[in-house]
Amino acid sequence: MVTGDPGGGVAVVAADARSSAREVRVANVADRAAVEAALTRHGFRPGATRVSLHEGLPDAEGDPVAVAFVGEREPTAIRAVSARLAGRLAVGGVLIVDAEGRERKAAVTRAVEGLSVRLVQRTRLHVIRER
Repeated sequence: MVTGDPGGGVAVVAADARSSAREVRVANVADRAAVEAALTRHGFRPGATRVSLHEGLPDAEGDPVAVAFVGEREPTAIRAVSARLAGRLAVGGVLIVDAEGRERKAAVTRAVEGLSVRLVQRTRLHVIRER
């Protein structure tokens, strides 16, 4: 999922074992109107049963995460959000972190320390997968 949130944000697709249906959650929204417009452009209807916008960071516990995109800009937020979501990855789940620059890359690395995940770092987009 791609959102047009200029302030960063987090898009999470939650998985459950009961079906292949997924719920899209967008958390830590800086500009709600921009996110709603972006979701609408991509065919999602904010407020629909499977699309919801949330204030604040995603919880460390909850439904397993199938796919998540972290677009935070501050290294502290990158680390906090990535650690929370990496600990919730479903089997086959993937977390993509948009983090360019030395400090942001280091935040991604620190976020997954001690977790049973695999980190593939690139120039800008870093992929975290369950093991």
